[in-house]
Amino acid sequence: AVETTLAEIWSDLLGVDEVGRRDSFFDLGGHSLLVTKLAARLRQAFGVEIPLLDLFNSPTLEQLGRVVEAAEPGASTLPPMVHADRSKPIPLSFPQERVWFLNRLLPGNLAYNFVFAVRLLGPLQAPVLHRVLTEILRRHEIFRTTFPALGDKPVQVIHPPMPAELPAIDLSRLPAEARSPEAERLAAAGGRIPFDVEQLPLIRWRLIRHSPDDHELVQIEQHLVHDGWSVAVFLREMQALYAAFVAGEPSPLPEPEWQFADFAAWQQGWLQGETYEAIAGYWRHKLAGAPLVLELPLDHPRPKVNQHRGALHVEELPYAFYQKLRELDRKESVSLYMTMLAAYFALLHRLTHQKDVLVGSGVANRRLKESEDVIGMIVNTIILRGEVGGDPTFRELMHRVRRTTLEAHSHQDMPFDRLVGELHPQRDLSRNPIFQTMFSFHDSQVPYIRFADLEGRLEGAHNRSAKLDLGVIVLPHAEQHVGLDGPGDPSAESVVMYWEYNTDLFDESTIERWAKAYRRVLEAVAENPDLVISQLPLLSPEGRHELLVCWTDTAAPYPAEAIHRLFEERVAHHPESTALDLGHERLTYGELEAAANRLAHRLLGLGVGAETPVGLCLERSAELIVAELAVLKAGGFFVPLDPAYGEARLAFMLADAAAPVVVTRGGLLPAGAAEDSTVLDLDADRETLERQPATPPAGDVSPERLAYVMYTSGSTGVPKGVAVPHRAVVRLVRGNRFSSFRPGNAFLGFAPASFDASTLEIWAPLLNGGRLVIPPPGPLALEDLADLVAAAGVDHLWLT
Repeated sequence: AVETTLAEIWSDLLGVDEVGRRDSFFDLGGHSLLVTKLAARLRQAFGVEIPLLDLFNSPTLEQLGRVVEAAEPGASTLPPMVHADRSKPIPLSFPQERVWFLNRLLPGNLAYNFVFAVRLLGPLQAPVLHRVLTEILRRHEIFRTTFPALGDKPVQVIHPPMPAELPAIDLSRLPAEARSPEAERLAAAGGRIPFDVEQLPLIRWRLIRHSPDDHELVQIEQHLVHDGWSVAVFLREMQALYAAFVAGEPSPLPEPEWQFADFAAWQQGWLQGETYEAIAGYWRHKLAGAPLVLELPLDHPRPKVNQHRGALHVEELPYAFYQKLRELDRKESVSLYMTMLAAYFALLHRLTHQKDVLVGSGVANRRLKESEDVIGMIVNTIILRGEVGGDPTFRELMHRVRRTTLEAHSHQDMPFDRLVGELHPQRDLSRNPIFQTMFSFHDSQVPYIRFADLEGRLEGAHNRSAKLDLGVIVLPHAEQHVGLDGPGDPSAESVVMYWEYNTDLFDESTIERWAKAYRRVLEAVAENPDLVISQLPLLSPEGRHELLVCWTDTAAPYPAEAIHRLFEERVAHHPESTALDLGHERLTYGELEAAANRLAHRLLGLGVGAETPVGLCLERSAELIVAELAVLKAGGFFVPLDPAYGEARLAFMLADAAAPVVVTRGGLLPAGAAEDSTVLDLDADRETLERQPATPPAGDVSPERLAYVMYTSGSTGVPKGVAVPHRAVVRLVRGNRFSSFRPGNAFLGFAPASFDASTLEIWAPLLNGGRLVIPPPGPLALEDLADLVAAAGVDHLWLT
């Protein structure tokens, strides 16, 4: 007798005609959602409470029959649902209370505006559809309920039935290719209009006309009046009512026995005292010591207050792969939800290196059969703790997740807002408390959208908000999305994943990369579930090759030109372009070349030649740039001498470098610093310099020769001279893979010549046709520097 009743329950839940004693519930199409329904049916039929773990461990009719026979009748912790006393204030459900308070905390928050659209293909009768929506408003009180505050508590106020509003928008005059994008824009815009929870309506419809036989019904709701399960109830009723009304028949639906107000009052009434304490105690123990922050790598700094701006990325898994995952599930006695959740834990571990991760997950929370046809916000959020320590195999992780999931679902009645109060997390308006990512799974819930002369499909719609940092919603079975071609071949089935993310934190490219990495994890474990978590591939073979080969293939020949020869090439191309910008004056490339050539000839006359060291004791100025170029043109290398250094340090550097010549200008070089060197004072020697040729000196300089020797600070001992050849400087600023310097770019030459940052600042513009902006000598206030940068149009600057 028990097995006969069980067979009837299975047939109803699974949609099969015959059930054998040794048939598996999961092989026949059972999944996590149907297991919850099965528990409710057993409670109703036999008066017993069967733990979810026992249902998973007893998959055949024969095994389950023995479990039911051994169960103690009347052991259920759930009291029967009763009708709410309408003479008293009607409370909100626990999840409604959380949304209501968040709405009050952040007025105008759009994260709890829900948008979905149904594409209706065929000869739609709009007046009939309007009548259908009006009837649904009449049947379900929640759609005409508002939520004002009574004292410090929100209550439900139910309003009388009213006609539905169904404004029509005609896009048929637009080009065919423009209609769907415009409809998507209109749906998103409608979803960004806030609701006032104390005023009707809290549900809005729009009918968008693409063509005479192509319409789109957009539904926008405040989350207080719906959840994901409610969408399926709404669609089933819409189909039944439309088909009857088109045929001129009355409604075929029985009057609802239960309304959402009944559920809310029932939930608030029984979850108290010892019952509440038992559930709360489980969660306190389960989450003790868990990290309440998930440190995902962010693309942008986290705002101090979460603005809930978001976007959606869609990823699809094909049917063949879906079947592989189902086969793995059957072998391991787990559900697809558990397998995909385990893979999500593995991905989060690899992204964050956290061995302990908390993920939120939505549960239908409809453990009583009476609640199955109720529309309203019944869904609850449970916390799933993923412990990935010890580098387990994926198979081991699946079974950890199986145990965690079944335990959590067995204690799913704990309201999330009460759990937050139990755990006392540090309040932070920048992120969600306890968990910042969510993994939700909707399995085989949405019915075929096919009625009368219409066929349809669910359309993606999003109002560009995000409740959390990151949320993943999985919708298996693409046969739910039916077009004019009908259900079609089962190969059209798939798993669709919606990745909702906070755009203040993440770029679209990052989420796309993570979604593809998640898919690769699933592909890998479907083939080999014994891979350890650290070995799960996050990259495709092409991506791996790009990372390990293409991106690291940085080998390139060193330049075969000297610095000053490349500068001369730039002069030949645009001699009239500005090379140096000093604010009060500018030097063109041609003028800088002529000045450097004159000084180079003068240095040659002083004995400077191949690899002769020449000290340069000059402040930030045009003369410094002229001197560096001149030394290189003469074949020597320069030794920057900061005028701010003391006499002893300058003397040491000149002696250590054995520099026979020092270029300076009046008063910058201490008298005793260059006793063994010839001092060329640019101010005193001006007339002689003007008589020198303005043409380049003859002779070639190998790129292997030294361009400069720059001394270290000496903080670890005696200062040391670092010798840098021409080719190293050219490699830094020309033809590399890490930078792109173009003609016209303006660089700020702020660093002292004795600091290696000056190499990039000077030669990046001058060897690429850019402009070097030189601030006045000496220290500058930050605001003065900012003014200079803005006035000169600087593109590149280094501040150290």
